[in-house]
Amino acid sequence: MHGHAQRSSRFFYRASAAALGGQITRPFTELLEVQAASFLPPNGGYGSARVESYRFRELVSMRAGYTQVAGSTHRERDGKEVHATLVTAVVEGLNIQNVVTADWVVARLTSEHPRKDSPSGELSMLPIGSYFVNLRIAGTLVTLTPHDELLKEDAATRSQMEKTCQKHLVDPDTAQDSPAVAKGPLRFSAFALQPPAIPGARMQKPGCRIDIPDFGSVYLGELVVAADRRQLVMVRVVLGCAVEGEIVVASVEGNGSDY
Repeated sequence: MHGHAQRSSRFFYRASAAALGGQITRPFTELLEVQAASFLPPNGGYGSARVESYRFRELVSMRAGYTQVAGSTHRERDGKEVHATLVTAVVEGLNIQNVVTADWVVARLTSEHPRKDSPSGELSMLPIGSYFVNLRIAGTLVTLTPHDELLKEDAATRSQMEKTCQKHLVDPDTAQDSPAVAKGPLRFSAFALQPPAIPGARMQKPGCRIDIPDFGSVYLGELVVAADRRQLVMVRVVLGCAVEGEIVVASVEGNGSDY
């Protein structure tokens, strides 16, 4: 009778990125097919996608959109394995109804899955390298800066973010303190908004939400943080005028687990 060899644990990678997508619900119903989507297979590796000169009617356009995902394993000096992922999405020349425009929108997440001897057992992931270039809302230049707390390695896990980023943990839809911070994923903006004078607009600084009459709501840098995953959406527009729908720009997500 032959014995069975013990199978060593393996790592299941999961990461995705998209340059643009969404749907229109009024005055017609139509999906905006996801553009430049990249997905990482369970065994890691590398993937990328690119779209040039995309235009959906006269509602949204981009000069180019491209994404990449990567997952690999390396060993630290003590011989322990570390599983790392990189997820990026870039949109150049964004234009949403001539109200939201940007030269560049860049979403980037890097992560290291916790080693088996890690005290927290939580995913460590940072949005370093995510930014906007010449973002304009209704023609007005909008300046956003990443929260310093989010760029430090000692604030890269969910539990650490809950401790260090309390003042940013709000519901972007209401700009009120999140009622379930201790139980569910954290949801807040990765950026601090320097409020410009946009005529007629109403801004909710904690959630980086800008409401524009006869257009809709613009959400900037939405970050969802759970113990085992991260999702970053750089621009989300909820249209609420003669045209209704939702458009998402530069969306990335990453995580992973042993199995």
